[in-house]
Amino acid sequence: MPAQIEAFLASARAHDEVIKPDVDAWNEVRIWPREASDKATTLGLTGLYAPEEFGVLGLSL
Repeated sequence: MPAQIEAFLASARAHDEVIKPDVDAWNEVRIWPREASDKATTLGLTGLYAPEEFGVLGLSL
C-alpha cells in the first residue's frame, strides 16, 4: 500500500480512538463536539477527495 494511504489510515485510526468512547452519545443527542471536528481537520480527515481513478465520480467526501 502506498505510504500516503498508510499515513491517512494511521491518522484515521488515531482519530477513532478520540471519538469511539463518546460517538454513540453524541449521535443520540445530535451534537458533535467542535473539538472532535477540529482534531479531524488537524489529522487531514476533512475535505477528502475521491479521484475518478478509484471508480467514483471524483467528488469530495
